[in-house]
Amino acid sequence: MIDFISEIYQVMGVIVAIFCFPLVIFFIISVYFKVFRRNRKKSVNFAVAFVVNLALIGGGSFLLKAFSAIAVINEIDEIASGHNFSVKINSVDFSSGEELVEDFVSRNVPPKVSGSHPTKKISVEMKSSLGEIELELFRDSREHNLYWVWYTGYRGTHNGSFLVQTDLFSDY
Repeated sequence: MIDFISEIYQVMGVIVAIFCFPLVIFFIISVYFKVFRRNRKKSVNFAVAFVVNLALIGGGSFLLKAFSAIAVINEIDEIASGHNFSVKINSVDFSSGEELVEDFVSRNVPPKVSGSHPTKKISVEMKSSLGEIELELFRDSREHNLYWVWYTGYRGTHNGSFLVQTDLFSDY
């Protein structure tokens, strides 16, 4: 599923490029008709096209972010169910791998405090007989048990980013 969503990222980038350029042109034409020509009917048509396309692109981006986070969590859960499951934190073996997977899968995350930002980076590598996944976690600037998670395998802007709450990284 992760590969599928990675492909969708690439397609979404092309769609945004194809639709954004005409949207800007439509917006400029709409402003021209409204300000200089006083033809409200044409300006409304262009404005509606602009807003509808912008809403579709924004909605698609929002859904893609949600699906990518779910795909990463499912991949983590699948890898954890394989034989010889191991976790490395900053290239050092981590003994509480099952607890970490439980924190990822439970998704009991409070709402993020506005104005906070990612700070200290922690690299996480999970391996088993079913595959491997590499993640980058960043400690939140305000909540020290809240981490921003990025999956390094995506080439898109969202990178499967989501939040996870855990006390397992207090020593890192």
